[in-house]
Amino acid sequence: MRKFLFVLSIVIFLASCGNTEYHVSITNNSSKTVKFDYNNISNTLSLSETKTYVVPPYTQAPKNFVDQYGIASIKMKTDEMTGNYDFSNAPPPFNLNVVNTLPIIVKIRADNYINDNNSPELTIDEISEKTTAKIYTKTPNFESLIDHPITIDWNFEDNTVFVIIR
Repeated sequence: MRKFLFVLSIVIFLASCGNTEYHVSITNNSSKTVKFDYNNISNTLSLSETKTYVVPPYTQAPKNFVDQYGIASIKMKTDEMTGNYDFSNAPPPFNLNVVNTLPIIVKIRADNYINDNNSPELTIDEISEKTTAKIYTKTPNFESLIDHPITIDWNFEDNTVFVIIR
């Protein structure tokens, strides 16, 4: 009888190892709508919404997650025990102080880390300073969105990213 129970338990264990699908829950606990890619599909979660997905083993974590304005103001936490994901608000952004020394209007981005009145792009008037925008990274990769050669120098100090455009 012992051998029979032992063999039966091994058979049950081996039969359960063949699971080819997993249930993964993704929850939005942030104060914003979240857009993301998961399992090669674009998805959206509204406030306090949870979606459950049936996915194959080794499915990658959600990618390209941003808020409803396309700004990276969201962070993601993975529950290592269950494989579920939870979105929440990113830590408070840093101040962005930009000085444009050129006689032209300049438009820049830093991937999707800038927030200028819910826009990931920042427009700075000619020969002026802009201090109202926020940025969600200490290590931005700035790029120009105009057809004019410019140089962008920046440094980080006391919760502010200082930028000079020449």
